[in-house]
Amino acid sequence: MPDDYHLPRPDHKSAKKVEQALAVQAAIDTKAAALYLRSRGIDFVVALRVLTRPARRRRSE
Repeated sequence: MPDDYHLPRPDHKSAKKVEQALAVQAAIDTKAAALYLRSRGIDFVVALRVLTRPARRRRSE
């Protein structure tokens, strides 16, 4: 699958956690957002991608 091809996130609960983490990142900082995701069981690789590579995020729809 090419790097620029992203499917919508099928897991809506995880999508909501990611969306909330992005709000935390905007309001506070990346470290706080990473801690938020870790505390909610989001895999480190996913957290790293969504917090540091906006172009590689999946759509929530």
